[in-house]
Amino acid sequence: MLGQRLLDGLNRLDKPGRVPYFIYLAVCESASPKLIRTLAFGSLARRLVEDLGVPALIAMTEKVEIQTAPYTYQHLLPFTA
Repeated sequence: MLGQRLLDGLNRLDKPGRVPYFIYLAVCESASPKLIRTLAFGSLARRLVEDLGVPALIAMTEKVEIQTAPYTYQHLLPFTA
């Protein structure tokens, strides 16, 4: 449900160039192939790319420790500028 709220909020931007260029989803299984098979709309990551046209996205295919998210993001940040 929260994933749908995120999609709806980004959809309301509704102007070319307003969709984020890069999203880091620190959400367990946000790109899980299992979700693509079991949910009507597929995974959150897939929907952000296919439905909204987000050009770059990192998402999790499995469960990860919560401490992993800030550590990974901190190391990725210099490459996103």
